[in-house]
Amino acid sequence: MPQFDVDFSKYDRSERMMTFRKLHDQCLDWLSSQYHNGTSIIHLVRARSRFMDKLLKHLWWHVELEQVSGLSLVAVGGYGRGELHPQSDIDLLLLSNNAIDPETEAKISQFITLLWDIRLEVGHSVRSGKECISLGKEDITIATNLMESRLISGDSQPYSQLETQVKSKSFWPSHKFFQAKMEEQIKRHDQYHDTAYNLEPNVKANPGGLRDIQNIGWVVKNHFGADELGQLVEHGFLTVDEHEELEQCQKFLWQVRFVLHMVTNRSEDRLLFDYQAEVARELGYCDEGNSSVEKMMKRLYQTIRQVIELNQMLLQLFDDAFLESYSTAPVTLLDNDFLMRGNNIGLRHPSVFDKSENYIQLLLHVADNRNITGISAHCIRKLRVSRRQIKGYLQHLPECRELFVKLMRHPRGPGRPIAFMHRYGILSSYMPQWERIVGQMQFDLFHAFTVDEHTYRVTKNLYRLTRAEFAQQFPHTRGVMAQINEPDLLFLAALFHDIAKGRGGDHSELGAVDALEFCLFHGYDQEQASLVAWLVEQHLIMSVTAQKRDIQDPEVVSTFAQKIGDVTRLKYLYCLTTADIRATNDNLWNGWKGALLRELYSATHAVLSQGLSHNVDIASHIEETQNSALELIHETVEREQIDLVWQRFKAEYFVRHSPEQVAWHTHNIIAHGDSSEPLIALSEIPQRDSTELFLYTYDTPNLFMNTVKVLDRKNLDVHDAQIMNTKDGVTVDTFVILERDGTPLTGQSRIDEVTESIRYCITNDCDEPYRQPKMERKLKHFNVEAQVKYITSEKDNRTMLELIALDRPGLLVDVATLFHEMKLSLHAAKISTVGERAEDFFSLSTELGEALPDDIKNELKEKLQSVANTTDSYAHP
Repeated sequence: MPQFDVDFSKYDRSERMMTFRKLHDQCLDWLSSQYHNGTSIIHLVRARSRFMDKLLKHLWWHVELEQVSGLSLVAVGGYGRGELHPQSDIDLLLLSNNAIDPETEAKISQFITLLWDIRLEVGHSVRSGKECISLGKEDITIATNLMESRLISGDSQPYSQLETQVKSKSFWPSHKFFQAKMEEQIKRHDQYHDTAYNLEPNVKANPGGLRDIQNIGWVVKNHFGADELGQLVEHGFLTVDEHEELEQCQKFLWQVRFVLHMVTNRSEDRLLFDYQAEVARELGYCDEGNSSVEKMMKRLYQTIRQVIELNQMLLQLFDDAFLESYSTAPVTLLDNDFLMRGNNIGLRHPSVFDKSENYIQLLLHVADNRNITGISAHCIRKLRVSRRQIKGYLQHLPECRELFVKLMRHPRGPGRPIAFMHRYGILSSYMPQWERIVGQMQFDLFHAFTVDEHTYRVTKNLYRLTRAEFAQQFPHTRGVMAQINEPDLLFLAALFHDIAKGRGGDHSELGAVDALEFCLFHGYDQEQASLVAWLVEQHLIMSVTAQKRDIQDPEVVSTFAQKIGDVTRLKYLYCLTTADIRATNDNLWNGWKGALLRELYSATHAVLSQGLSHNVDIASHIEETQNSALELIHETVEREQIDLVWQRFKAEYFVRHSPEQVAWHTHNIIAHGDSSEPLIALSEIPQRDSTELFLYTYDTPNLFMNTVKVLDRKNLDVHDAQIMNTKDGVTVDTFVILERDGTPLTGQSRIDEVTESIRYCITNDCDEPYRQPKMERKLKHFNVEAQVKYITSEKDNRTMLELIALDRPGLLVDVATLFHEMKLSLHAAKISTVGERAEDFFSLSTELGEALPDDIKNELKEKLQSVANTTDSYAHP
């Protein structure tokens, strides 16, 4: 540790500042060196606090504040606890009960400026003791900081007076302080969507993070005046083993936070993808590839789960000790083993879990009694101890299997009971497959949660489809869910749909095998088990088809229907797909995706209802589209005008557009008249929760390329494009576009801005240099090798191509530029983003309207891979 044996008086201000900064830098170097030498993390965290005490005392002396009577320098917050990680903020209170004169104010300003010059992150306030008490009584955060305060330097009298008042029970009575800290924790957890299993967790503020441990300490300090968590053992709130477990959890979280600060060189508490590999190495996880990160994160999630359990157990014990809300609550006996006290389920005797089936019976009681919202602290404690003593897995016991099936078939079984099974480790004790996915990382930007947390969220979403209180969220899907006769099969499919992730191989196929065996083992018949296995194996097909294929094409729908087989499977798959997408991350679902799934479901349902042997009648489909469009076109439009427009359209137009689109296009074309100006129209599509862009103008080879350039400059995403010409060579292009956040365009000014930019580009044949946007932080840490696949098509004059690549900024512009340079005609595009991956689908032909020959396909594949693999924009003037 650097020593303070320097004579600062012989240096000028600049030299003194550099010397102080050098000392602080030496401290950070020393901390890093000692960490790598294996010094205890507890010692290091406290060592920096002691160093900071010395540094501040020197600075206090240096600006002559020690000569000011009645002024105290006080450490508060984490620094007040004597815990400072390498880049933790330094929170200070300058306490004075006297008015601050100008000379003292100048010295204080000089003192704080010196701290900033040293590059310390300082939070400070200048207050009187009276102000501190007044503000502390109004603000629980200020009160908590004051409770953790200690004197660093200066006059001790003001601080002694403040300390006496802060320790007084009248400042924050135990019951009020406890209630305030509980509310504070609930709000903080809500900010993180009440889950600890984000793939980029905040080790300090996340549920199960350091703040949850600190919350326990604050309650203990306020009520007992205790500074150590060990005193919870003395007061009967923790066992010796539980205290040791909590200490080990804090130690590991401290290690992660300490290393995060070292790696980032700033006060960073978010374990972002950017830092995970380096943090894992610093913590001693040295496997190749993602394995080291996976092991570190699994340990972290395990620690977080332990903290959550201990935090919930202790806060409930505190609640009863301070508020007596549990011990005085009315009691209902449920059976010989369980009771309900208030809204919590509890135990009637300590040997309840000697009977293994009671792990499941506990959950059946929760399902039977809608008033049960929690588990008592004593029950949690017994669960935690007993589950570690289970030999084998609960599913191997016939009585447990019987109760598990009963739970899955219970109307409320997949609700709170499954949440408790997930939260308290019962699912891991029930089946080995679940134990393997607990804390399992997913190395992509598509998933925001661990595999087990995502899977639980899928079951929660499905359960909500059965509840009236969520009826307005997804009315169509809920209507389909109501038609499902055996919802337990759907919930089982949800539990198994990602169960094989992390094993290598196709997780859908491996999971289907597990699901089939599990269902048969649990007494389901072959037909039921096969349906669950099929759902697991095919759980991605509906999402892929809706988002990456032209679902307006009857042949696409027919092919999809052949794979589904019957209406029953379609209903199950539709509900599972909706729940799965919504559970992947909070930003993935939008109205556009929901509309695509609805349209695919409805179209497939119609095909399956007619029978798979029924051939697709294109002529009838066109006639039906035209008749429906006629009903939508305003009656003031003459039929003769409509016919003149439609005569110019090719049959393909009516196949690939909905009646609503045909009516809208027709109305705009007639209103446009004989004008030679390009027709550009933007309209919101309410049923699709998106915006449609319609271009009607004489075709030019670079029209698509320039259009997507303009849209990209305007921060708009293209999700779908239908590119075609009329019989007389006028382009009829339709784009589905959304803002970057997945919402439709709103406001006339925004619509006018986009319209005029496109008009200018078309009219002036603009070909400005393309400026590639900066790549997002997260994308820099993913390497997606570009893949180009040609897909077999029923259309002899089309080549279907799928591109999978890193979804870097400007990718679609670069692809459009390449198509233009190779003189290829684009007929349709489906643009999908799956986390860090772009999964785009294009329908192409040569200039002559023919499918691409092999030599062109090979050239295109090579160039596309080159373009997609580069991080620099390919587009140029």
